[in-house]
Amino acid sequence: MAGEATKVCTCPDFAERHQPCKHIFAVEFVIQRQQLEDGTETYTQAVRVTYGQRWSLYNAAQTNEGEHFVRLLRDLCDGIPQPPQSNGRPRLPLSDVVFGLGQKTYGMMSGRRSATALR
Repeated sequence: MAGEATKVCTCPDFAERHQPCKHIFAVEFVIQRQQLEDGTETYTQAVRVTYGQRWSLYNAAQTNEGEHFVRLLRDLCDGIPQPPQSNGRPRLPLSDVVFGLGQKTYGMMSGRRSATALR
């Protein structure tokens, strides 16, 4: 590939492999050059766009996320039908089991640690 030898980086990955590293790929993503048929070159550089943050709304969303999640999860789980049971000890409702699994996963806790909150 033409121009490949001119691409160098000082990172350990490039020094070891002598192949384009993540830094070179990042530069190629941001800066693109296109060689046209008439010999001219088009140079395009990406511009990083930033947006303002409405911190009061962001804070409200973060503060109330857990409450909204639990309400949505409960609504979803309420639609799970309970399969019929003919023998054995009574089972927990399947909707409660799925709710507990979802809550445990969302809270990133073990089953033992999340059991108190689920009771």
